[in-house]
Amino acid sequence: MKRMLAFLGAAVLLFICIPQAKAATINAASCSQVDVQTAIDSARSGDTVQVPAGECVWSTPSYSILRDGYLPAVGINKSIILRGADIDLTNIIDATPNSYDKDLIRVNGVNGFRITGFTFKNLNNTAIQVHASKNWRIDNCRFADGDAGVVTSGDSPYGVVDSCIFDGPDRAYNRQQQ
Repeated sequence: MKRMLAFLGAAVLLFICIPQAKAATINAASCSQVDVQTAIDSARSGDTVQVPAGECVWSTPSYSILRDGYLPAVGINKSIILRGADIDLTNIIDATPNSYDKDLIRVNGVNGFRITGFTFKNLNNTAIQVHASKNWRIDNCRFADGDAGVVTSGDSPYGVVDSCIFDGPDRAYNRQQQ
């Protein structure tokens, strides 16, 4: 009995003393591409980047967010949750030039990310390009009008697209080999 109590006491003490990993929520100041990219850049893997309701136009990025040779409006290179307020509440309008390398969001080489709660409109290019990433989820998004909703490429990307609305893009989902 004493051994059992000593063991339980040691276990409780260990549990209390071991630092617990805590994921943070980083709030983007607005839905503008600069504010969203700034929030993503300040997040650590495991954090949630919360994007508020609003309607924002994303266009040609600056070269400061060059991601693997591509120029997306927003780039993700770590395991985070990018969360909008909800479908039709956080609206992103595509004003990027019509070019293969100008996606709205490009995720490159990330194991475990999630994008949820956005509406993407007037797609000139791909809304979300997932390259060489695994264990991802894109859910509760709307892809309206234009080119492509979600495109995957690279070495063995796998994940899930669920509970999304595709009302108008020429290609809802496409797998490319690169």
